[in-house]
Amino acid sequence: MNRIVMNVSGIANAQMKTSLKNALGKIEGVQAIDVDKTLGRVEVEYNQPAGDRQIRDCVEESGFTLI
Repeated sequence: MNRIVMNVSGIANAQMKTSLKNALGKIEGVQAIDVDKTLGRVEVEYNQPAGDRQIRDCVEESGFTLI
């Protein structure tokens, strides 16, 4: 299993956190998602066919900024 940890800005409330988790959860291969809005950190565990680039793109397309 692979793991990516990203620092993300723009997670202002629980609704945004849920929205991001739902978007990431739609990616085939994603196994676990942890969004810490206080620290602005997102951790994703995944297997193929998901990849780092696809996960990063999903975060940005969901309206958040990678730091």
